[in-house]
Amino acid sequence: MVSVESISIVIAATSVVIGVTMALVQLRDFNRTRQGVLRMQLYQKFASEEFMRAWADVMWRQDWRDYQEQNEKFGASTNPEAWSKTLAVGNHMQTLAQLVQEKLMDADWIYEFHPVTVLMAWERYEPLVKGWRERFGLPTYWQAFEDLYEECKKRWELATGRKYERLYRPPSSLR
Repeated sequence: MVSVESISIVIAATSVVIGVTMALVQLRDFNRTRQGVLRMQLYQKFASEEFMRAWADVMWRQDWRDYQEQNEKFGASTNPEAWSKTLAVGNHMQTLAQLVQEKLMDADWIYEFHPVTVLMAWERYEPLVKGWRERFGLPTYWQAFEDLYEECKKRWELATGRKYERLYRPPSSLR
């Protein structure tokens, strides 16, 4: 015969299992919502007029080919406005890359939304980053950005079935 005590134990255990299951479902939904909010914030930043102006300036108006030339023409002491745009764009890309690296942002979403942006931005920033690494003795400075670039290249090749060729061309090469 089943006692009242046994029924109480089964009910308590079932309640705990149901509670844990509900908490896990809510946590999963919370994480999905958080990802959506983060994506919208990143998109709003990227699509803002201020960011797009900075992007256009860094990518198409600032004419430099290497770290030294960039520093001489558009560095913090020679052209603070251009320098702030350079850092704004670069920091945005590094932040995206760090979010992917720390698994706080889905790499698939970045590839779907930003593949050309990531590819072209790294190709533009590579000489700068390598110069910073050498100057400051930090061999892995902005490594997440470079790693995201390499991942986007692989995905590009898988999606297109052909070897990736650099997309970015400096302003002076377009004349």
